[in-house]
This record gives sequence, C-alpha cells and structure tokens, in this order.
Amino acid sequence: MRSANAVCCLFLEYTVGDEGLPDVIAALRGHAQLKELRIQGYNFGRACCEALGMLFRTTSHLIALELANNSIDDLGLSILAAAVGLNCHISRIGLANNQNITSVGLRAFGNVFQSDICRLHHLDLSEIRIDDAGLEALATGLVGNKSLH
Repeated sequence: MRSANAVCCLFLEYTVGDEGLPDVIAALRGHAQLKELRIQGYNFGRACCEALGMLFRTTSHLIALELANNSIDDLGLSILAAAVGLNCHISRIGLANNQNITSVGLRAFGNVFQSDICRLHHLDLSEIRIDDAGLEALATGLVGNKSLH
C-alpha cells in the first residue's frame, strides 16, 4: 500500500485476527479509489461495522461490499445501513450467513432502499433466517425502489 490511491480491491478472508480488523479498515480511509471490499469469516460485530461506517463516508468509489460469514447483528446492520445511505455508489452488498440479523436490522436497512440515491442492484441475504416480520420490513423498504434487479 504505497500510494494513498493505490488500493482498488481488498479481499480479507480468515487472514487477520479480529482484533486487528478495525485497524485495517481505518487504514483504508485514505484509499479513495477503493472499489471492492470483501471481509469474510471474521465473526466481527459492531466495532468493525462502526469502522466500516467511517470508511464509507470517506470512500466515494466503493461499489461492492461482501461481508458474508460474520457476526453482524441488528445494531451493526443499522450502522452499516446509515453509512450505505450516504454512499450512493454501492451497487452490491453481500450479507450471507450473518445469523444475528433480525427484522429490526432489516427494517433499518429497508430505509436505504427507499432513498432516491440508492444504487443497490444486488443484495445477498442468503443463509439468514428471515421471519415474517423481517420479510415485511424488506417489503416495506422495497416499495418504490427502482434500483434492485
């Protein structure tokens, strides 16, 4: 990572200890050209979601975010949703196998879908147990959405 704009894609899968992950995310704030970020299998929670939220506010080119196989819960998803709502370039988000997400988190994320700046084309919620309340929260958020395919 020599140049502040050199990193465009970063894939971290089971390679950095959970304790060091917020520091890695914080270090990416200076990489304005970051387009794709994949952090899978860390079982991270709120602290990393907060670090990602700060990253989204400073990275204007991020279009793909893959966060499968972590421990994102409702509060973490709410933090991510608020940050994603500010980053109008994100078109693909993967949240597969984050078993701590419930209808509460999905409701917060559903608000992102209703935003006029939402450019989300793909949302992966596979392997998440979504109950009726979660489905209702997603459906409410999707009403009027023009970006998801």
